[in-house]
Amino acid sequence: MVQVLSIRNRPYVMAARDLGLTNGIILRSYVMPNAMGPLVVAVSAGLGTAMVLEGAFSFLGVGVNPPTPSGGNMISDGLRVWTNYPLLLVASAAVLAVVTVAFNFLGDGLNGALNPKGQK
Repeated sequence: MVQVLSIRNRPYVMAARDLGLTNGIILRSYVMPNAMGPLVVAVSAGLGTAMVLEGAFSFLGVGVNPPTPSGGNMISDGLRVWTNYPLLLVASAAVLAVVTVAFNFLGDGLNGALNPKGQK
């Protein structure tokens, strides 16, 4: 939202408004393309955060019920038997960490592709 409000006051948007372009054309042609990079980064970071929160809640027992597979449930199950089967704990935690980092890298890469000027 803040990104859209800051784009609204940029000189090229004000020039388009002075030329008589409608709000819909300005929004579609100038505001949305410039706001997509930060939006994609925010969504991808939010996905990683949501996965970690879901895993934490499931690990604590207040998230997804145990028959449903969840990162937190698998880490919790691996923690119970880690002395005999340490790979269950390590693999579950590593997958959660790698997927979270992958979402962050995906967002950063998409930001670079959608916003080549490097403005964040």
